[in-house]
Amino acid sequence: MGTPFSDIFEYFRVVTSDYRLDNIMAKDEKKFYTILRSFMTVGLPEFDCLKSLAYTSQEEVQDDGETVTRYYFVETLDDLEVMIISKIMAGVWFKRKIQDVRALEPYMSQKEFKKESVNENLKQKTNYFNDLISDYMADIRNYNGRHRNELEGWGDNAWV
Repeated sequence: MGTPFSDIFEYFRVVTSDYRLDNIMAKDEKKFYTILRSFMTVGLPEFDCLKSLAYTSQEEVQDDGETVTRYYFVETLDDLEVMIISKIMAGVWFKRKIQDVRALEPYMSQKEFKKESVNENLKQKTNYFNDLISDYMADIRNYNGRHRNELEGWGDNAWV
């Protein structure tokens, strides 16, 4: 087996904080991991990893007798690859938060909400989102730089 999705999810939980996800985790762990898996699978195409990002699942029986489905990448990912995927997940997660302007409505009247809050709050969130994207894109560039000899067209004989 390769790297378990749980390794990616642990790093994701370190770099994000969301009471909604925490509440879902407390109530329904299966639903929680389904949500995290969706964030990851949506973001995976953004990472042109040298290793295969194909994954598989396996049924496992826990100590309490419950059968759970665990997901694994086919290959074992290194720490940098795990970190990049986790940051991409954070970008997908935060993009979803930016798009949920309903979260701001209850705190002010409809008129105030339309006039003041949306523009300023959306600007701040968009700036943070852009920083998230820039951060993991820099990680991907560093990853590619570290492995340039393995990249097609960048090896020792690429310019011969």
